[in-house]
Amino acid sequence: MHAYFKKFPSKEAALLKPHPDTTEEQWKELCDLFTSEAFMKRSEQNKKNRSKLTVNHAAGSRSFQRTRACMKNQESGNINPAELYKKNYTNKDGIWTSEGAREIYERMDAFQRQCDLEGKTYTEIEVYSEILGKKSGYVRGLGRAVKPPPSSTLTTQSSDLQHQLAKARDEIER
Repeated sequence: MHAYFKKFPSKEAALLKPHPDTTEEQWKELCDLFTSEAFMKRSEQNKKNRSKLTVNHAAGSRSFQRTRACMKNQESGNINPAELYKKNYTNKDGIWTSEGAREIYERMDAFQRQCDLEGKTYTEIEVYSEILGKKSGYVRGLGRAVKPPPSSTLTTQSSDLQHQLAKARDEIER
């Protein structure tokens, strides 16, 4: 709808020719939205954020979770993390969306092969976190629905702080 709206030189011109899938009242509300200060501010910020992306996924409107579900091995329930990444960052012809995406895939694949050689097991969350980096409460590359397990360093720090707090309480009570 916004792309249709942007074809017109002004809001008034857009109001004269409503989008075919809307009523005149709906179109007026959309035009008001598209010209609002808050919408334009958010739109500009989104443009800036998109320009900073180093890799673009090629799955269209399909969510990362839907792609995961489609790729899950029916027998074992496992997903090859590198192949999942490849599915999201190559087009239908198998061409990478960017050189950066291809390099990340190669690093993931090499990491998995190294783990296999050493006899180590790995989860897709571990592979993505190792290659793409960690971000609190979010696993890069897997979408917002996948939450990382609490890191052992945070757990260790938390237990250290609880121990110190208990010590301090004991000293105060004496």
